[in-house]
Amino acid sequence: MNHRSSSISLLALGLSIYGASTLTSMALMGIGLGILAACYGLALKNGQILPGPLLEIDTATKKRYAVISAALASACLISLIGAWAFPVHYAGRGPRLQWGADLSKLGYFALPLFLAHLFSRLPQKEFARVVRIWLLFAGLISFIAIPQFFTGWPRPQGIPEFSGHFHATLFFGHHLSTASILIFPCFLALSLAASSWFRKSPRAREPGADEFQIGLNPIILTLIGTLGVIALFLTWSRMVWIALPLGLGVWIFRYFNRRTAAALIGAIALAGLIGVPQIPQLRNRLSSTMGTSDRFELWRANIAFFETRPWTGIGWKKAEGLTTAYYEEVYGGDASRRFVGHAHNNFLDVLSGTGLIGAFTWIAWSLLIFQMSWILSRRRDSWGELGWAYFCAWIVFQINGLTQVNFWEGKVMHQVMWGAALILFSSAATTRSDSRKN
Repeated sequence: MNHRSSSISLLALGLSIYGASTLTSMALMGIGLGILAACYGLALKNGQILPGPLLEIDTATKKRYAVISAALASACLISLIGAWAFPVHYAGRGPRLQWGADLSKLGYFALPLFLAHLFSRLPQKEFARVVRIWLLFAGLISFIAIPQFFTGWPRPQGIPEFSGHFHATLFFGHHLSTASILIFPCFLALSLAASSWFRKSPRAREPGADEFQIGLNPIILTLIGTLGVIALFLTWSRMVWIALPLGLGVWIFRYFNRRTAAALIGAIALAGLIGVPQIPQLRNRLSSTMGTSDRFELWRANIAFFETRPWTGIGWKKAEGLTTAYYEEVYGGDASRRFVGHAHNNFLDVLSGTGLIGAFTWIAWSLLIFQMSWILSRRRDSWGELGWAYFCAWIVFQINGLTQVNFWEGKVMHQVMWGAALILFSSAATTRSDSRKN
């Protein structure tokens, strides 16, 4: 094996390990990222320049992502400086700053640029292999949800309304983490499978010399996607039960004409409206008020935080630590038995922590992912399927974020940034391909 092929193999190995690790525990994600960095270092040490110039990404896309990410990170940093210099106090207590831990998450925003750079160093065959391993591992992980629902292994989290059964937490530690991570490989597997089943005519596709071939049988892709949907359902998250059908409802319009897609969606919705109330466990879960009033109370507290410091917020991710003190000051007495935590809403969490400046930049960052995915999805090839998958998965992700702060969770951020890297690199690959054709 020559130096060049050895470098490519090392890089592909590191990316495959890290991609798979984003579907495991937080500790393994960190280890996976470390292995990737080591593989890249060894690849460079071989003395051979890997294919592609540094950060081979469409300039406009790269700059837009870098600028918006830098603005969001700056808004978070400014809010922390404000919390240090001019802290707000409730019941005599102010925000607790831990600069190392607080700032470490801002590094995630550089990860898509780094990963996209590494993807650009791989031949397309190796890039497809990395994505293939990630999808196959997602299918394997999703299968675990089925025995876990009945046994609790490997991490039991009981379902209060369904005694003897357990949330599908997989190795993430919490069912809401599963709900925000699995959607990305699930939608990509479904999109690539649907592309094979329903877009076989030459007019429907735009194959090009640079189209990547995933190398998985459509039956396997369908199985991976189906297992993902089952695992997401078994998280037993009410918001996922709402968000996933909405995301799939949008997704289906790519593969059928509007009339057929609308008829399918209507039939499935009607079946759900009739069937779900007949299943006691589902009916009890949907009608349960557990956590609802607590969330409303947290939302009111975070709105109060925002009103106190509207432009820069009370400090990025500091609302969680101040909630107990706020309850004590507002309601009096010991608030330790009250439900405390983050805002349980992405927008309110950013708004209270970083103010209007941070909230606007976070919205801009989220819209950028939508925009890049949408532009990519307009293609009728494998790159387009990747874009469409992420566009629909991002819809589900944002709906999930209405009742949970999924964006800032470390485990979820690894998967979000992995997806952002795939979109950045895919945008660059298609831009190069189109420019050569022209």
